[in-house]
Amino acid sequence: MPHIEVLTTAGRVRGYVQGDVTAFLGIPYGADTRDHRFRPPLPVQKWEGVRDATSFGPACPQVVFTDEEDAAALRWLEHPVGGSPLEGGAVGEDCLRVNVWAPANHSESLPVLVWLHGGGFTNGSGNEGWFNGDRLAAAEDVVVVTVTHRLGVFGFLSLCDDSGEPITGSAKPGMLDIVLALEWVHDNIAAFGGDPSRVTIAGHSGGSGKVAALLAMPAAEGLFTRAIMQSGPVSRFPTAADSRVTTERVLEALGQPTLAELEQMSADDLLQGQAAAFAGLDGSFLLRMDSIPGFSPSLDDDLPAQPFDRDHLARLQLMIGFTAHEMASLLAGSSIFSRGMGRDQVIATLEHFAPGHSEAQYDAMALEAPTDPPHLLFVRILGAGGFAQETNKIMHAVVAGGGTVWHYRFDQTTDVLDGLLGACHGLEIPYVFGTTDRSPITGHTQGRETLSREMMHAWASFARDGVPEVRDDWVNWTPDSPSAYRFVIPADT
Repeated sequence: MPHIEVLTTAGRVRGYVQGDVTAFLGIPYGADTRDHRFRPPLPVQKWEGVRDATSFGPACPQVVFTDEEDAAALRWLEHPVGGSPLEGGAVGEDCLRVNVWAPANHSESLPVLVWLHGGGFTNGSGNEGWFNGDRLAAAEDVVVVTVTHRLGVFGFLSLCDDSGEPITGSAKPGMLDIVLALEWVHDNIAAFGGDPSRVTIAGHSGGSGKVAALLAMPAAEGLFTRAIMQSGPVSRFPTAADSRVTTERVLEALGQPTLAELEQMSADDLLQGQAAAFAGLDGSFLLRMDSIPGFSPSLDDDLPAQPFDRDHLARLQLMIGFTAHEMASLLAGSSIFSRGMGRDQVIATLEHFAPGHSEAQYDAMALEAPTDPPHLLFVRILGAGGFAQETNKIMHAVVAGGGTVWHYRFDQTTDVLDGLLGACHGLEIPYVFGTTDRSPITGHTQGRETLSREMMHAWASFARDGVPEVRDDWVNWTPDSPSAYRFVIPADT
């Protein structure tokens, strides 16, 4: 396999050429965080010679929440072998890494898509196989960057020193990592063929929440031009006091260690404390998607305002959307959700979540989606109360502030697990990145490559000039024209 070298601000890196794409994997954008835990990131030290960048770097240490058979099977479907930290890849605190994919032969500066992984603020990495950027870069002449950063107890533990004074930056070093990664992109991406003046930040689920946080962080201003929020309409972050409550739960689970003891504690022990602190978290957060439970960045000098309360909305170009059956994969393996649900069972279960109007909700949704079986109507209703409602609030805020919104809905179902999942949370990702043939969760539906090509082009053209190009008309969302572009395999395919 041919190799290629690029000079970065920290030194030369050696990637590889595969077909029409160059790949540089595991490039450090910040120093090893082990020796300055809970602090803002430090720049990476310069190196002599050429650094190998042909394999993924470590993922941040993290808790794997469940070993349930159904959930494990679903994780395999969502995260196929090829780069997820949950499949045996390297894990460690030297995790501030970026991966870069770029067209091998380019004669002009190309738009850049910086992808922020999902998993809330506690799980995942930039290495996961379903969003490797090689296919998207080759097909659409864009440079794709994925980011790995600190998570959970390592990235969002709001600490005080021994005198009780808050430690600067400790509430969100994970977000400050991402800002440092964007600074790396700004300073280095031209060497890989990218245009630092056309950087789009994009993310799914928790990654969408990271996009929202960046919108309100002064340190990130000027480091990106557009934003894409997929299936994560996060608009609110906790106060410093609320973040401190989360920290106290973890410290209590760890036996109230001192700061010095925390800094020397093993990563495994820290993760055990994190797991114990959140062992009793229930699923009530599924009904309110404007924030993420547990670890999350909080309001302070680094994040002084809620993301959609600021005057920067006049300049914001935003693509935002969700899938038709978001909750299906989130509830897979739960005793309350199965393919065998009938109308009466759905209504009774909805009464548990939001009593009073369940029968009317069901009947209205059955008219809107007449081909959905009862179990998919159930998760569609839950999604309408969470994802759709909160997305709508964000779109109203952006348009009222003078920004531009492109709204979509992903309706293409998967046939895996006998139709249990519908168009579930995360299913659109392999379509966006052209990895449907690598991702078991997409199923074997005819025409999925056609839909994937459309979505790749839409995301890339939005990154290129702010207008997503599709087969049919896609107009800006406004309160007077509140339509969503539906991504689904064409009937004639």
